[in-house]
Amino acid sequence: MRGDRKTRSDHKASKLCRRGMTLYKAGNHKKAFKLFKDAHTLHAKSADANWGLGLVLLQLNADKAAKYLNRAIKMVPEDPNRYLVMGGDMMNAKQFGRAADLFDRTLKLAPNNPNTHFNKGAALYNMGDYKGAIASFDRAIKLNPEAPLFHYQKGRALAKCKMYAEALQCSQKTLQLEPGDMDYHYLKAELLIHLGRDEQALTALRRIVQTDSDTVDGRCNAALFAIDYGGKSIANTFADEALEMDPRSAYAHCIKSTVLVEYDKNKEALHYATEAVRLDPNDPYTHYCKGTVLTNLGRPEEAMPYFDTSLDLNPDNASTCHNKGVALINMDNKHEAMKYFIKAIKLNTKHFHAHTAMGHILKRLKRYDEAIAYLESAKEIDPTRPESWYSLAMIHAETKEVNKAIHELTTVVKIDPEYGNSAKILDEIKKRISVTRREAPKDEFSIDRDQTPRRGTRLSKNAWSYQNFSYSTDNKKHS
Repeated sequence: MRGDRKTRSDHKASKLCRRGMTLYKAGNHKKAFKLFKDAHTLHAKSADANWGLGLVLLQLNADKAAKYLNRAIKMVPEDPNRYLVMGGDMMNAKQFGRAADLFDRTLKLAPNNPNTHFNKGAALYNMGDYKGAIASFDRAIKLNPEAPLFHYQKGRALAKCKMYAEALQCSQKTLQLEPGDMDYHYLKAELLIHLGRDEQALTALRRIVQTDSDTVDGRCNAALFAIDYGGKSIANTFADEALEMDPRSAYAHCIKSTVLVEYDKNKEALHYATEAVRLDPNDPYTHYCKGTVLTNLGRPEEAMPYFDTSLDLNPDNASTCHNKGVALINMDNKHEAMKYFIKAIKLNTKHFHAHTAMGHILKRLKRYDEAIAYLESAKEIDPTRPESWYSLAMIHAETKEVNKAIHELTTVVKIDPEYGNSAKILDEIKKRISVTRREAPKDEFSIDRDQTPRRGTRLSKNAWSYQNFSYSTDNKKHS
């Protein structure tokens, strides 16, 4: 009888776990937690109950998540498919280190599945281990050379390592295998811009615009894409074409203004931003653009009403919150600026500029532990940019943590040898000469255009979409 009761109890726990997982995937975390908790009460050694509790607690930001996840991994039978599913759960929860570990466990049991190598590469990429990711993608390609996405993601990882010529080879292979995917064409255009081959990049982007959205908005989006990767002349060409197609397009005027800002022609940019507001005063983007240009011109007080109007029309735009914060910094209102940087981060947890700005302010206030936390987050968001590494080095130099400062400045020199006299300061620190405030350059509060809205034409997607992460064992396309 006892055995029967135990079997019934286990069966009920399994049923509760299945219902809990359905609710968890639907985003109903509190109800899912109750079901997993009830299942755990019935069967404390259930791997599914422990795993479900760990997943839900991750979403609720609870410290106990690790305990349940670790228990579940120990309890689950050594099954490659089970590890693969668990790894996918960790990818969707943005727990990339755990995901990589679970994919490693899968590969020990089933080493010849190309998708598992690809999934491990995805985890490593999101951890910032681009060289490790390239190695995993290479293994996936060796096992399945006809999967275009494998070549595409390897190209993305190579681009992060600034190995643009090698990345372009991957892009070309991707397009041979699947010529109709616009994301693959965007990668090729991006790499051509990085390689300074602007005419070829312009041709590639023009092909995308004509195929995907031969409109004013399509040309504006192509211009923004080119700006993102340093192709100012290409962006200017598309902006002029958009204005020629429709001289009354507020969006085209905004894009032309943005291009002129890239050329440091802020007075000319102001003309186009002002015209954009006149043409469409109900578009938050037009007010955002004018506020941004006025901030660049050193007129933050005049910029404030435009940022306020933009936020009245669209209160959930992280870039507007960030740029208003920059204007407030320029008005020497640090504490009010912090409110807007924090709001920007709440709206977009991956907002590099907002994390960096918070780090800079807290550094000035000598709240070093808090500053380091924000700068470390910025570093994780984009380890290829020098700003966060440099600011961390300045804090560690000031707190006499010399080895950390040397490591961070060495990284800055690798990324950009000209940034903030980093090579000179590094040499002086190595000679044990203290860094004075006079020698250290002023903190940079960068105006943000990362989240300007693209209309119509979709731009190149991020390398992986966490919500749709696929972890099937077949060779279908992943994203």
